[in-house]
Amino acid sequence: MKPDEPRPTPPGDDLPPGSRAEACPVAATPPRRGPVLLSEIAAFSFLAMAHLVSTSFQAEPNSDTRDKFVTAPVVQGQLAVAVTATGTVEPLHIVDVSTELSGTITRVHVEANQRVVAGEVLAELDAATWQQENLRAKAVVAAAMARLHQAEAERTALQKDLTRKSTLAQRGQTSQRDLDQSVSLAQQNVARIETLKAELAVAEADAKIAEARLAKARITAPIDGIVLRRAVEPGQTIASALAAPVLFRLAPDLDKMELRVNIDEADALRIRRGQTATFDVHALRGRRIDAVVERVHIGPEIVQGVVTYKAILQFDNREIQLRPGMTANADIVVDKVDRGLLVPNAALRFATTYLASVTTSEAPLGGLQRFWAAANPASRQAMPWSGVDEPLDADERLVLASGNGDVRPIRIRVGLSDGQLTHILAGDIDSERRVAVDLGRGPEQAGRR
Repeated sequence: MKPDEPRPTPPGDDLPPGSRAEACPVAATPPRRGPVLLSEIAAFSFLAMAHLVSTSFQAEPNSDTRDKFVTAPVVQGQLAVAVTATGTVEPLHIVDVSTELSGTITRVHVEANQRVVAGEVLAELDAATWQQENLRAKAVVAAAMARLHQAEAERTALQKDLTRKSTLAQRGQTSQRDLDQSVSLAQQNVARIETLKAELAVAEADAKIAEARLAKARITAPIDGIVLRRAVEPGQTIASALAAPVLFRLAPDLDKMELRVNIDEADALRIRRGQTATFDVHALRGRRIDAVVERVHIGPEIVQGVVTYKAILQFDNREIQLRPGMTANADIVVDKVDRGLLVPNAALRFATTYLASVTTSEAPLGGLQRFWAAANPASRQAMPWSGVDEPLDADERLVLASGNGDVRPIRIRVGLSDGQLTHILAGDIDSERRVAVDLGRGPEQAGRR
């Protein structure tokens, strides 16, 4: 340093009098004390958070910490696992009435919803042509019969002539040629009679066909039942040669109905005959109707690449009088627990996410020993629920339960689930415990829930 250069001002010389003593330690401390303070702050925060977890379960109902967790009870009850399917209500049997003939409808005798009996005339076709064909067939039968009678009369005369010539031939009073001619004529007559009998049979068959065709001009009900649909009007032309049209749809009995539902291929093997089910329709406004699975079709139904299987559910329709075609949503019970310990599914989800948030992200179930010590500082037990931080089996879950003055994760073995509740097969838990399903919204909102 040169003599004429100004001397540097030491750190702190520019501060006001009285501040130097406080400033120096601060400037010299951070390199040595900073990391220690941060670790202490982090430890204090973790202990404070764990303490809040503990007090949220241990607090009295009227304390300010009662809403730190939203809890739900573990209950004893019945659990049913059901497969949901959608379908339509249909009669047990439906008969579509059509006609084999082509022609013009002249009269329609019934309306929709009308009850009919077997043989009752539903509609009539213009039968003028078939009436003439029937008359012609009958005339052909009469002509064939007349020819047969004529041949039979000739047979009598020929037989008498043959007998007479045979007698004369024995006496030698006629030639052998005359006798042979009489024999030939008699044999020809027999053959002609057989031919005429066959022609008569053909004519009679044609007459019966013409008569049946004429009868089919009157479209009749094949069964006793009710007309569900009428699809024909007087004057309408029917072209049965192209495709037989459905003119009427009949159902024998609407007191016995069935529900036809589409079962997804993923659930098809779980549906069996005899399983119970319930369903509802919009017309009954939420009322559930009991049904039983009657059968499940083996053949698939493929619509736009979606594979489903038809299941038939039977029910009694005498009181409710559902109508064909109504859409229904059915729940088929495929498995159930008559009585068991049930826990909300929300508790299973919440325990995993919550424990992950208070331990470490790398090992969601690790560090539980530290969590217990912080959450229950007054307890002298080191880890009464040891083994919770071990890997879970496929059928094991954790729940965060309150009781006995502490909060603890509990390992349970689960069974059936209906999507809202899960059956507990084993675990240190009973129906007197409550389980956390969510974090609370704070004591200031407790009065508004």
